[in-house]
Amino acid sequence: MDPLGMTASGFYFKKPEKPFVQGYDPFLKPAPYVSIKGGPAGDFCSNAEEMAVFLQFMLNRSGHLVDSTAFSETAFARVENAQTTLAARQGLPGGYGLGNFSVYQKGHVFHGHNGAIEGFSARYIYSREADLGIAVAVNRLKNPTPIVELILEELIDESGSVAIPRKPTPIPATLINEFSGFYVFRNPRQQLKAFLSGFTENFYLEFKGNKGYFKDVFGGVRDSIYYAGNGLFYRNSQEVPTVALMKTEAGKMAVGIKRNYAEKESFLLRMGYNVAVLLSIAMLFVYLVYFGIWLMVQLIKKKKPRLLDRGLLLLGCLAFPGWFFSLGSALSNRATAGEFGIWSLFVYLLPILMVFLLVFAGYRIPKMQEKPSFKKYYIITSMCLLVVVIFLLNSGFIGLQLWSY
Repeated sequence: MDPLGMTASGFYFKKPEKPFVQGYDPFLKPAPYVSIKGGPAGDFCSNAEEMAVFLQFMLNRSGHLVDSTAFSETAFARVENAQTTLAARQGLPGGYGLGNFSVYQKGHVFHGHNGAIEGFSARYIYSREADLGIAVAVNRLKNPTPIVELILEELIDESGSVAIPRKPTPIPATLINEFSGFYVFRNPRQQLKAFLSGFTENFYLEFKGNKGYFKDVFGGVRDSIYYAGNGLFYRNSQEVPTVALMKTEAGKMAVGIKRNYAEKESFLLRMGYNVAVLLSIAMLFVYLVYFGIWLMVQLIKKKKPRLLDRGLLLLGCLAFPGWFFSLGSALSNRATAGEFGIWSLFVYLLPILMVFLLVFAGYRIPKMQEKPSFKKYYIITSMCLLVVVIFLLNSGFIGLQLWSY
């Protein structure tokens, strides 16, 4: 940054001595500056004057100001365009380059990025076609994109822009047959939230005539796409292709939408898995209620309760809400989310405890001296606990050490 004159900009793992604006959370509660210790992933600090210098550097590709060998025309092109993704190899322009993504707005291709930490949010975009660069930073954890779009409305007059001629072509029947179906997104922004993708981040791809449609599971149309050839599609009214249909190396059908990626799945299998997981979680809570009622009845009747088998399953059922609460508590404070503590320890131990209790409960089933009706209920609840354990395993939560990241 120094060769560009950006002497105040940099990565501050601790709050610097120089003046720093007060940050606020989404509810306008003051938030201190806390580094996420991620370097380029979200720790770059700057100001309006120096971001203007950076935008000029990117707009003019002024690599000679720093190092013309490292910052060649080829290097700038690589920064701004994806090359290694399936969509890029299919020929989809733009995408997510090296910390830089492309968007098509107001008749022009823009490059840039956004970012946020507790108390601060920012976004910058630039376009050589429009000869324009914009950087917006707000001292609040709130999406600054609407501000960027308002500036674009004021500065770009689309009436004078030359439209890029679209060249839609008929969609091949083989492509329609292969790619019609149900898809689930596979590249979550935050890996810890990946387990939600199968529940919420999904869509249908359907074709009718020379148009394709992205639909939600209820049939509502999200986007329309038009074939541009070579597996690429225009989306809605955009004048450059932003959708690619392709096959993975394993032969799976996949869709690239800008910088997002989804794979084709069986709708029935996905929904069956989702329903099984949700019902199993509900059954764990039902058992907690049952155990409380059963224990109360035993105490009222002044009977000595046999707690071994019921207690084992109780601990297994309690471990899941305990794990979920611990995960939320560990991640609630970004300053300590990646450190060893009581909550991160519970996040690590409770899923492992569930596995051991499940195995021991299975071992105890043949030895149980209970009524057949309760034994069946015990087996059903144990199976539900098994489904939850499989869900945690598939989501990468068993053995997760938050302090290692």
